[in-house]
Amino acid sequence: MTTPALDPARLPAELRARVDAEAGGIDALADAVARAFAECPLAVPHDALAAHLLAHAPADEPLAAALAALRGGELLLALGCGRGDGPALAEFERRYFDEVGPALARVRTTLTRDEVRQMMRTHLFTPTADGAPPRILAFSGRGDLRVWFRVLLVRTLLNVATRGPKERELEDAMMEAMVDTGASPSDEVQRREYGPILTEAFVEAVARLERRERSLLRLAACDGLTVDAIGGVYGVHRATAARWVAAAKDHLAQEVRDAVRRRVPVGEETLDSMLAMADGAVEISLRAHLQTGSGEAFDATVPAPDATLPARQPPR
Repeated sequence: MTTPALDPARLPAELRARVDAEAGGIDALADAVARAFAECPLAVPHDALAAHLLAHAPADEPLAAALAALRGGELLLALGCGRGDGPALAEFERRYFDEVGPALARVRTTLTRDEVRQMMRTHLFTPTADGAPPRILAFSGRGDLRVWFRVLLVRTLLNVATRGPKERELEDAMMEAMVDTGASPSDEVQRREYGPILTEAFVEAVARLERRERSLLRLAACDGLTVDAIGGVYGVHRATAARWVAAAKDHLAQEVRDAVRRRVPVGEETLDSMLAMADGAVEISLRAHLQTGSGEAFDATVPAPDATLPARQPPR
């Protein structure tokens, strides 16, 4: 397939500015478009693919290197599916829907294979109820599309399998988890007094995490993925994934402490006692908040090899 010359004037203004700002930018973009079509020859407008590639190229890297690091053919396939292109949809199913069987073997559900396939078609390829673009367009192109689909598929099945008739409120989940039948009356008083404070602090702490940290904790706490599986999602070694998850948990714990301090003037000993009391509720609370309390898109962006999570401000 011959790639026609790209016209920068047809790109959105903010993307065109980036191409114009770098020497050889238009040539690097044309090369990336040509590589993508060589890997996946679909009838998608070239300018649309060029804009899609630019939108997913990390802004903090030189354009040529950022485009070269993208999985262009898979981004082209995702774009075609998001545009409702029949051959693209058929190719996606041919390549990746064989993941449905193994996923059903891992997650206990009453859904049949055909029902799951149809559910994933709707979940991936149609606009959301609030008018947002199809979810397939959220694929970043910086990891394997098969792994991305596998994680999304398993998460979707887990959500179906564990969804109750009515989702519990976060405070109810925390208070239930904090109940200890062997506790003294004074302990129970403390639980009832501090429970709402801890709930508010926890919600605030989760909101203060970086989006990637919330995604990591959602994979670990809500979806039960091992560090090996999380490493596969991000394309990094299991030790790096384990370090990221541990860092996200440490950040969450520190944010909870800071949020409690902002609400009640307690000493370190009392604060430690409050947090120890709620320790058993943290995982349940994390699941309740990250899984049912947020419509946030999953962040599977990958930083530089062996990088740590973004630097944080010191505790306030």
